[in-house]
Amino acid sequence: MLTLSDVFVAHYSEISLRGANRGRYVGLLIRNIRAMLGGHASKISHVDARIVGEVSEETWDELDRRLGRVFGVAWYTKATLLPHDYEALKRRCVEIASHAKRNGARTFGIRVRRAGEYWGTSSLELARMLGADVKQLSGLDVDLDNPELELFVDIVKSGILVYTFKHRGPGGLPLGSSGSVIHLLSGGVDSAVAAWLLMKRGVTPFYLHFYAYPSVDYVLDSKVVRVAQALSEYSGSSTLIAIPFTKYQLASIRLGERVEPVLFRYFMRRFAERIASAVGAKAVSFGDSIGQVASQTLENIAAVDQGSQLPVLRPLLTYNKQETIDLARKLGVYEAAVLPYKDCCAMVSTHPNTRVAKERVREAYDKLNLDGLIEELQDDSHVIVIQPNKTIHQQLGFREWLKTKTTPINGH
Repeated sequence: MLTLSDVFVAHYSEISLRGANRGRYVGLLIRNIRAMLGGHASKISHVDARIVGEVSEETWDELDRRLGRVFGVAWYTKATLLPHDYEALKRRCVEIASHAKRNGARTFGIRVRRAGEYWGTSSLELARMLGADVKQLSGLDVDLDNPELELFVDIVKSGILVYTFKHRGPGGLPLGSSGSVIHLLSGGVDSAVAAWLLMKRGVTPFYLHFYAYPSVDYVLDSKVVRVAQALSEYSGSSTLIAIPFTKYQLASIRLGERVEPVLFRYFMRRFAERIASAVGAKAVSFGDSIGQVASQTLENIAAVDQGSQLPVLRPLLTYNKQETIDLARKLGVYEAAVLPYKDCCAMVSTHPNTRVAKERVREAYDKLNLDGLIEELQDDSHVIVIQPNKTIHQQLGFREWLKTKTTPINGH
């Protein structure tokens, strides 16, 4: 028999629909929870479609913050784990109800669920019996519609879980369950929120950033790293590949046609595909929204995507700007994303064309030999590995990073 102990309980929802693959998703979720919680919980296991682990009162606040950022967690709580013993259950519920009454509560409701055919009596019968005892011993009245205190009782194989609240998690799929992508990160609100939405679908993003400063040192102290750090609160470490913009800018100055900024976005997409091949990523992604700026009309998106060898993802495609800003504030990335910064995309053209023909983009690309420039710029690029605790774990040249064969993948 188990003795009384404090535990966290994390529920998943979408994973339940994965059929024969459910075990793999649950395994990834448990691994990610362990990594996110570190030493703040112990003895983490899978019990009747719940992830349960032991916690202490002293570590709960930090655990609460971290659990709320684990993709795949639909909701979570702190509970008391009891043995299958009615008297122990009654004592705990009366204790909670009496405490609530001392703090001003007048009504309570009990919600009982059984994860299996444990413990003979039905959920409804147990709720009625327990409710009568709690009412008599605590002095609270029953209100099942709008109670001031809700008592949740889950009967699982290993015991009885008793708790009083449910905190929402981000939901979605466990990070790493859907492979990896190369994500164009400008450092602005749109690309940051798009990265979060990708992670919610189980995708691990490698961040690709073009910078307009004289050296990569400027990037290290810029909002781009701060945005990556904010996103790392959800993913664990983040990998940022920083590419200097100057050589592209010098090459495209000779171009007299108004194909910018579509040509630059086409160039970034081609560059991202090359990096994807090197690191095993399965797609490329942008923070585009249809029609938000001139380069994001359907015609120009088609020009950017022409000849793609990989899927091109755009999680924000149907969001308007205010929806994106609202989500950025909720996620805690907005403050970093609106800091001043010299954005390459804003430098490539002052008079953008809303309808650039695909042929013109491809002709300009070939004329400037931008394939060769992609190869050259890989030698000039740097990889910055960023931890959520606002430290830069590692900085290497891109070629050197590949040779180490220890490519850090976000969230792994």
